[in-house]
Amino acid sequence: MIPSVSVVIPAHNAEKYIGDCLESVLTQSLKPAQIIVVDDGSKDRTPDIVAAAGGSIVYRRQSQAGPAAARNLGVSLASGVFLSFIDADDLWTPEKLALQVDYLLSHPEVSILFGMMQNFYSPDVDEDFKKRYACPEEVLSGFHPGAMLLRRETFLQVGPFDANLKMGEFIEWHTRAKTLQLALHVLPALVLLRRIHASNYGITHKDLRKDYLTIVKGLLAKKKEAGA
Repeated sequence: MIPSVSVVIPAHNAEKYIGDCLESVLTQSLKPAQIIVVDDGSKDRTPDIVAAAGGSIVYRRQSQAGPAAARNLGVSLASGVFLSFIDADDLWTPEKLALQVDYLLSHPEVSILFGMMQNFYSPDVDEDFKKRYACPEEVLSGFHPGAMLLRRETFLQVGPFDANLKMGEFIEWHTRAKTLQLALHVLPALVLLRRIHASNYGITHKDLRKDYLTIVKGLLAKKKEAGA
């Protein structure tokens, strides 16, 4: 019997894209046992679209607290052996879960598995947007929550995402995982399509980029402490 997978989807004002995202999850060749959408204070039709998507989707709403807090709430509701994440504006390739679950089952020494990812311009963006924001077309190693699969117990070992960080929280979490010397691997298969559009979190929340400096300072402090 294949172990169960819980999928966690943080969403904020995602009405334009969450339908496509959910379809890419619901149509996986390996069906997830649980899909959890955490609505991070949306003021649009996000809850209506989730309700209309069908399937036994778990929907929870929280006051807006950022993607880290939303993912953490989703994990607290998860019951699957494996955890996977996807942002509400992105897409999975159809074999994403099947390929990654099969690999982890065949390689128990690997704790955290990533796949490859590729960016794409959302069809609704105009040429002016494309001139201002680059969208590299090459397939890249997907060090991104949406390209990751891991056992729930592994996530709990690393600990939750830092909800004090509104941006760059995955970089901080990934660094903690490496500090624990957990075995990470990148599967050479395209699993994640990242949508580039005008409402991307990094574009609409440029003021939060200071969190990257907070992360760097924290890492330097830990290195200094370790060397002391």
